Amino acid sequence: MKIEFLGHAGFLVSVNNQQILFDPWLIPSTFENPILKSVIGEHKTIDFLIPESVRSYTDIHPDFIFVSHYHTHHSPFTEIDHWLQTSEKSIHFMGPIPYLNKKNCVDEIVNKYKKHTFHFIENDTQLNIGVFNFNIFLHTARGHLGVQLYAEKHSFMHIADACVSRNSQDRRLDLVWHKHKNRAPDFLALTVGACSSKGFDRDQNPIIIENTFMSPVEAAKLIQMIQPKSAGIMGVFNASIWKNRKEYSISYAETENYFRWATQHLAPQTTVFNLRPGSVIEKNNNRMQQYFEYIGTANKASSEKESLSFPMDD
Repeated sequence: MKIEFLGHAGFLVSVNNQQILFDPWLIPSTFENPILKSVIGEHKTIDFLIPESVRSYTDIHPDFIFVSHYHTHHSPFTEIDHWLQTSEKSIHFMGPIPYLNKKNCVDEIVNKYKKHTFHFIENDTQLNIGVFNFNIFLHTARGHLGVQLYAEKHSFMHIADACVSRNSQDRRLDLVWHKHKNRAPDFLALTVGACSSKGFDRDQNPIIIENTFMSPVEAAKLIQMIQPKSAGIMGVFNASIWKNRKEYSISYAETENYFRWATQHLAPQTTVFNLRPGSVIEKNNNRMQQYFEYIGTANKASSEKESLSFPMDD
């Protein structure tokens, strides 16, 4: 199993010449073309700060596409539409059932891309397709899915944009996480952001939501429960304009260092890798190792190669 970090929350997992994409965000917005949109629904984003991927959507040929939810950086229209329109393969697309106008959204995408197979998930689900087992589950964020992929005695777990608790005022690990105790994937990718949001309670009183994403310490507590062999944080570069909800976030370097510090204390058996576009995680001699892979002209990332090279964990 080869795990490549694409950017933001995007991963390309390769097993026996088959490719599985997770939240495949590749193409940033620009000042000339600032609006990104989702493959389902009306969610749009302006973004300039996430580092560019070293991959192009034209050099990936997926057999499976998994999207955790329908926000733009996780289900981007440009990339997914390209693959569904041009692929000679019949792709298995997996994502949550849209919680707004669900029937219209589902009918529209199924009718548009008729040659492919769509799995819209509403509850915890096991999908067995060929040699792959997808353990797909709901978590603390409404309309979001997590997944653990099993293949060839290896597993990869992806949990995007989860908060520590379904109760926005509670900073303890929600009971929903306990079903993943000791799952021990080879690699766990987890959103860590520590940002707050403005919101309203059921009576429309203004509140501050302190756990929009997990803080580094909260994420380390989840690592302690799940016990992955290795882990990395994703989504930290997202400083997007998103309905003006983004209020505060510590820097990527601070987040990484804080997460590493907490994980080494709470779950010392887990190796923490820093993720940059082009970094690859593979198991070699019973150890998870990381290296950087540059594909074609690596545009922005190639100019940042020096900043991308750091010692690998023992």
